[in-house]
Amino acid sequence: MSVGPYVSLVNLGSLCVAQKKYDEAEAIRREVLEGRRATKGNSDAATLAALSNLTQLQIELGKLAEAVAGLRQEYTGHIGRFGKSCANYLPQETKDNTQALFAKLMASPDQGAGIEGYAELINLMRDAVDPAARAHTGSIPGILPVG
Repeated sequence: MSVGPYVSLVNLGSLCVAQKKYDEAEAIRREVLEGRRATKGNSDAATLAALSNLTQLQIELGKLAEAVAGLRQEYTGHIGRFGKSCANYLPQETKDNTQALFAKLMASPDQGAGIEGYAELINLMRDAVDPAARAHTGSIPGILPVG
């Protein structure tokens, strides 16, 4: 598939979300992600953007375990591209997804601890800011605010 069809699929996925056709939107966003991975690899900006779009929808739909897995892949990809301490290079969408996910998890705090990969996500987020931050608790500057 060339770049053109991916752009069309991204637009179609957004249209499905606007029309509240979430199952269709999720399937389309998965198709875009898999196509990007196959042609660009896991750490390419277009692949990470497709992953971010899918993760955003999963957060909105309350599919938090899938969203945690997606966000872990996002952070892994960005750290792979830019190295640790890459917070200044994280796209706003990744930061927005992080904040939206944690807002949902804070609404039912016990839920996060039971999600596979949750602790790994926290460590990846800390690595993105500063690998030394793993020793600290609380906010993750530039990604998760205090409060």
